[in-house]
Amino acid sequence: MSGFPTRKRREEVERVMQLGSIMPQECDRSMYYLITIDPQAYLDLILPGLRYLGCLPEKLEGPYLVMDALLKTETIEERHPLLVHLESETYHNPKMPERLLEYNKGAREKHKVDVISGVFHLQGDTAIEPSPLVWGTPLKEWSRVLTFNYPVVEMKDLIPEEIRSRGRAALLPILPLTNGGAKRHIVQGMLDDLRRLERPDLFSIAFRMAVRKMSDQDRKWLEKEYPMEYDALRLCKDQLQEETDL
Repeated sequence: MSGFPTRKRREEVERVMQLGSIMPQECDRSMYYLITIDPQAYLDLILPGLRYLGCLPEKLEGPYLVMDALLKTETIEERHPLLVHLESETYHNPKMPERLLEYNKGAREKHKVDVISGVFHLQGDTAIEPSPLVWGTPLKEWSRVLTFNYPVVEMKDLIPEEIRSRGRAALLPILPLTNGGAKRHIVQGMLDDLRRLERPDLFSIAFRMAVRKMSDQDRKWLEKEYPMEYDALRLCKDQLQEETDL
């Protein structure tokens, strides 16, 4: 196995250690990082046809309204302004549509512009409730009092080859979450590419995603191929468990 030069390898292990300190929220936080370093790549994945212009503060009015990402965009053809609010959800959350609606309303009120809210669902458990969210009443003429549409990307439905074909480094770490993306040859190619690109930040996220999604047998292979990174990850888990037990 070819590795980084000593400095690069050290940076890689340090990144694994740093992400280990946020174990409980590791997937959500990792997705936030990936979206912020290449917003256009993730916009194209969930809402094709938009051009990224900048990031806006995620904090809205109220003590708990903090969004994962709020992107300033415009339509490519007609250049109409549009805000895109993105959430990443590790596990199924039956209240996600209502949460998206609450954030959408808050962003519209604060910024006085059209907003689309969407979510990336990371794990392969029960799918997020499909769009639209509909509120109604028993009265026939008021059977629908609200209809709220939102895009959902189920990572388990994405195809590794299609993600790779987009040519964006920030998309590579999500490969283990895709349909069949946790297979050994896909993980090996992903990690090799990120080392070649000298991106220890993305390598660290990709490594942790692989550990989470690979089979027990393939995790043993991963531990053998990348002992320093795996030991760093194990140390972080042990430290976290010690802190929890205090």
